[in-house]
Amino acid sequence: MADAQAATLKRTPFHSIHAALGAKLVPFAGYEMPVQYPTGITAEHKAVRESCGVFDVSHMCEFRIRGKGALDFVNYVTTNDVASLGVGQVHYTTILHENGGIVDDGLVYRYADHIMMVLNGSNRDKDLAHITQYLGDFDCTLSDDTDDVALLAVQGPKAQDILQPLCSVPLDPIGYYHFTTGSCAGIEGTISRTGYTGEDGFELYFPVEHAEKMWKALMDTGRITPAGLGCRGRPRAVRFRRLPPRGPARNSSGRRLLPEGEGSRPDDARDRVRGIQRLVLFHSRTHALQQGVCPLRDIVRAGKYGHLLLSQRA
Repeated sequence: MADAQAATLKRTPFHSIHAALGAKLVPFAGYEMPVQYPTGITAEHKAVRESCGVFDVSHMCEFRIRGKGALDFVNYVTTNDVASLGVGQVHYTTILHENGGIVDDGLVYRYADHIMMVLNGSNRDKDLAHITQYLGDFDCTLSDDTDDVALLAVQGPKAQDILQPLCSVPLDPIGYYHFTTGSCAGIEGTISRTGYTGEDGFELYFPVEHAEKMWKALMDTGRITPAGLGCRGRPRAVRFRRLPPRGPARNSSGRRLLPEGEGSRPDDARDRVRGIQRLVLFHSRTHALQQGVCPLRDIVRAGKYGHLLLSQRA
């Protein structure tokens, strides 16, 4: 990588660790990120599919919304119904332009006293500018906590067994697209289970000043393999290339990838979400998207897990 280019890239709190391990560092989402380690992508893929690997995903951005109007605000700027989430649940969602085009996709976490949006790091400034233009209409505040949060994705069928001795909370009760708060390696944070790679696993959000301590604790187990960006797509491809059109898909740990009770289709979605009417109109008129059996219809799926933005009418 050219020195001039590297100088303009941001670094995650694990950058010095990646460099010390001999990782190949590449530009990604405005950051200098590890694409692979000396062990190679095949070995990393095998670890994630059969045992456990860890990904540095600290380039993701975290926005926290607090106040009486937090739920209404996030409902307004994203497509899926945040009100349908229970405390401790997560869903996948999108942010829309007024014309129905997608600004970005991401996750929404519902805590007891606030909401967290986790979005793509490369779109951080754009997303922040886009959603804050509507902030004044709601009784809430938004903080960009990206630079204060470290994020590791510990993925693989043995992730739970390996992490549990390090955690202060039981991991088994954390369902797919759910989370809890507690400590891991003595570090307080959020522990979620959203399946970053399609395998079972957990995402650890914690204060950036504890990055090295957390990494060391994970490596000291002797059972976790560092994995780079080059590896992450392969487990996803293996897992998702043949998703059944109906019925549950499962990862190698046997957990459902599409849990039961995917959520409701609230009648007020078109009024609640900015840009949704134009998006629905576009798809219903042009049949631009197909599900293999019939075209998508003009109804929004605002389910708890939000795997589809639109759904066919029954």
